[in-house]
Amino acid sequence: MPPEFGAPGPTWGVVSTQAESPAVTAAFAAWHAALGAARIHIYLDAPDDETMTLLAQIPACSVVACDRGYWRGVQSGKRPRGQERRQVLNADHAYAQESVDWLLHLDADEYLWPERPVPEVLDGASVDALKIANVERAFRAGVPQRTIFDGVFRAQVPPERSDILDPDIARLTSGGLSGHVSGKAFAPKGRQGLLMGIHAPRLGRAANRRIRRDYADGLRILHFDGLTRKHWIAKTARYIAREEKGPTRHQLPWRATLAEELSAEPDLEAALAGAHDRLKTVRPDEEARLAAEGYILDLSFDPAPALAAYGLAASVDLSAATHDRWMEEAGAGLATKAKPAR
Repeated sequence: MPPEFGAPGPTWGVVSTQAESPAVTAAFAAWHAALGAARIHIYLDAPDDETMTLLAQIPACSVVACDRGYWRGVQSGKRPRGQERRQVLNADHAYAQESVDWLLHLDADEYLWPERPVPEVLDGASVDALKIANVERAFRAGVPQRTIFDGVFRAQVPPERSDILDPDIARLTSGGLSGHVSGKAFAPKGRQGLLMGIHAPRLGRAANRRIRRDYADGLRILHFDGLTRKHWIAKTARYIAREEKGPTRHQLPWRATLAEELSAEPDLEAALAGAHDRLKTVRPDEEARLAAEGYILDLSFDPAPALAAYGLAASVDLSAATHDRWMEEAGAGLATKAKPAR
């Protein structure tokens, strides 16, 4: 992992709404704490004792159990049905009480990757949104997955270079990315009229100015869109089912195309497994071609040292097999009505 970045300068924190396995949530919190986050706000959408026990060992971590008592205070007793709405309300809740200088909203499968100290990047920034571009994890074809963080990272290929992509990937993804391409953004504390958002802060209705944006130099978001093959299949199936009922705010065009192509398939799980192998893996020749032009990054991501720093190494199993077993036990598979992964 990158060295611990405790450099002097502006303080920063992370906020995330999660309903993942204890191992996933603990790895997320430990990683960002080891990077130097002064505060990590974790909102547990489905609170459980094991996760809360693990997070209690990370001093920078602030945990909120999103139970009925919490929602009574935030939403007059009504838990919003929409995942995105809950995320925004939780992020706003953290931003309103936060004492750090900058706050970043991330999903459970997103990790900040700094190439230089975060305070150094934030120092002197005077914008409302400091945007961070994302890259997306891809699996190497034919290489069995051991941990939920195995693989390489694929950066978005611009439309004018789509010829270097496999035709299927160029047609069904956004330049090789099957997840979002919006990135995430730091929001400064105390800026008048500013509210948190999922991908970037926003201005309240009373604000009489436009939001000012800039891109962070030296920061990336690593997006693990589908922690395992089974996870991606279940997640994609739920999103497709939800979007069939009507357009959603963060609908990705490729899902509609994929859903149409798979609509006649008798076995949805098998069809989605095939789609995963087409879209989420890179062959050796493809990897070499993309790497030569800077679109494949081998960053050797591993949160295990961060977990060890907080005494959690023996308590957290990051293997893909253990994660898939957790999905089965938690009822987060294809045929369930479980909440989408964050």
